Amino acid sequence: MPDLSLALQTNPVLFGLIALTIAVVSYFVYRITVPPIPGALKATLIFLRSAGLIAVLMIFFEPVLTVVTRSETPPRVALLVDNSKSMQLIDGAGDRAETVERLLQMDIFSGLDRQNKLTTIQFAGEADVLTTFSPDSFHLDGAATNIDAAIKRLREIREQENIQLGVLISDGNYNVGPRPVYEARRGGLGIPVYTIGVGDTLEQQDVLVSRVIANEIAYLDTEAPVDVRVRSAGFGGERIAVTLSDEYAVIDEQMITLDEGTADYEISFAFQPEEEGVKRYTASVEELPGEVTYENNQQSFYVRVIDRKVQVLLLAGTPSQDLVFLRRTLENDETVEVTLSVQDIDGSFIGEEPTEGRLREADLIILAGFPTNESSTGFVNTVRSVIEDENKPVLFMESSKADVQQIDAILPVVVERTRFDESRTFVGVPEEYAAHAIFRFGEERAEVAWNALPPVYRTMNRYTVRPGSQKLMTHRLQNMPLDDPFLVIHSVGGRKSAAMLGYGIWRWRMMGRGDVDGVKIYENLILNLVQWLTTDEDGDRVRIAASKEQYHTGESIEFIGQVYDEQFRPLPNAEIRVTASSEEFTAETILSPRGHGRYEGRLNPLPEGDYRYEGVAQFEGVDIGRDDGRFSVGELNLEFRDTRMNIQMMRQLASVTGGSYIHPDNPEMLENVLREIDTYESRIETAVADYQVWNLPAALAVLIVFFSIEWFLRKRNGML
Repeated sequence: MPDLSLALQTNPVLFGLIALTIAVVSYFVYRITVPPIPGALKATLIFLRSAGLIAVLMIFFEPVLTVVTRSETPPRVALLVDNSKSMQLIDGAGDRAETVERLLQMDIFSGLDRQNKLTTIQFAGEADVLTTFSPDSFHLDGAATNIDAAIKRLREIREQENIQLGVLISDGNYNVGPRPVYEARRGGLGIPVYTIGVGDTLEQQDVLVSRVIANEIAYLDTEAPVDVRVRSAGFGGERIAVTLSDEYAVIDEQMITLDEGTADYEISFAFQPEEEGVKRYTASVEELPGEVTYENNQQSFYVRVIDRKVQVLLLAGTPSQDLVFLRRTLENDETVEVTLSVQDIDGSFIGEEPTEGRLREADLIILAGFPTNESSTGFVNTVRSVIEDENKPVLFMESSKADVQQIDAILPVVVERTRFDESRTFVGVPEEYAAHAIFRFGEERAEVAWNALPPVYRTMNRYTVRPGSQKLMTHRLQNMPLDDPFLVIHSVGGRKSAAMLGYGIWRWRMMGRGDVDGVKIYENLILNLVQWLTTDEDGDRVRIAASKEQYHTGESIEFIGQVYDEQFRPLPNAEIRVTASSEEFTAETILSPRGHGRYEGRLNPLPEGDYRYEGVAQFEGVDIGRDDGRFSVGELNLEFRDTRMNIQMMRQLASVTGGSYIHPDNPEMLENVLREIDTYESRIETAVADYQVWNLPAALAVLIVFFSIEWFLRKRNGML
């Protein structure tokens, strides 16, 4: 029961005297009544009058009601139970599931639960606090083990639950999240954790696919390599098959002979995709009798197959540092194939001869400081006519020797004046274009970083932007933005063009300051420009992707979307509907806007299988684009990559928290540890709440009730 006390803001003796006076006056008021009334009614009226007036008096004396409540939280034990699939294995130490069940059915746990001294946390890929304890509530079916998440959850609830010690039951094989010891050591967990290792510490008899290395992108009718690592333990002399399969048939098969003991085998495959799209491949190893599990005998992966690499013809007016870094960036991108032609001082070309045929075969023409005064007028006219006739995308990059007037008809800018003197300049991105598709540099807001980049150079040419073009970047004098364009893009009539009106941008890659990753900014800007110039507009305006290609069983499927309007500005109010389908199941979700044209959404955990998804974006009821892809659920097999109990981690975790390692066959030690909880004190929490009675609506209600009843009784009895 709470403790109640009432305090007045003035002398209580004075209050008592006035209250007594009110009672005496009320008595004399009703001592003689007209007409006469019974004594009981008279006493009631005296009480009502006195109580009402005293209530009014209390309001003037500003009484404060203090309510003190106390709550007791007993000391508790936190029980952390590994609920992942690996706890179902049967190995040299026996059946892990039976061991877990035997431990959980100990009377000490049910006793602690009855005394409200047990908090249970089950964990697999994530950690959850259970509302009730029951040995039957653990299904041991989680697709991953994240002990770090369990330790973090314990840290979060320790103070609130008054947890004084923890018990962790696991095989110690974490495969998601950082090493659990780091979280336990960080700032000190504050309580001892006693660990119980379940499973055999010896390598189990098993054959598994431990690693697959393949390129994320492959090209149609072009051979792609796949490297597979197979591990064996407990076998020797067996000859088994390792295969690579697509969704329809076995592509290749190789035989290996197993060595005794534990050994790794590297097998190289190759496949040649025959159709475009996201394709699923599987590396498998033959099953052998006696393996601890067959769940790890295969591993799937996805490859995006495209028609061919983007053919980029790079025409350079002169050799330069910008050209070196530009070429290196393009060649390091596996989706791009670069043909380089550098103009010599006599107008001829070093390297590949840029014939008209090569110009027409290119998907993108980059003019790096080209043309110059030494360029052949006939060849420049050929370049211009190919670009105009075939709507060829073009990127012009200025240099100190470039003669822009020869090609300004194909550029998104018009040259009003040419001056070949140069100056240093900084660059910036106007706020309206900060979230443009070309500035997708990951999670960072790229516009924040421009101030930390070193200056570049510009000629004193004067440019105006063509109608319909977008001035994505401008020159900047220190922190003052100028109206002079640095990066301009244009898209009309099915042809795209871009102009970078400055040079020396290789300095960004080498000289970023502070936390700015100049390499990332430089490479992303160049490659995003190439992608924007060579990608269909509708496809580029809508991007929808699953957060990853393979999900654990029981894991939510997350989608991320980006939508842009015709000018490639973020579109904040689109509707994106994503449908994911397997052969037996279909689910749908609508992505929610997160600002700056970004959208996020998720599907609840799906049944195991291979899924295709399609996302459709609409704005005001009109389709503006779509995107698709694939993912799988339940094929990671993380739980069976390493089947040994990790006793070293379990001992170390116990040690850094001040606990001990307990063998599962030593229940007496576990009971002794758990009984220590009775030596800890309960936590008493006191809460004090003050209520200003004169401000409470109830106080006014009491006054009204008292005086209303008095008036009613007087009226009913015909009193004056």
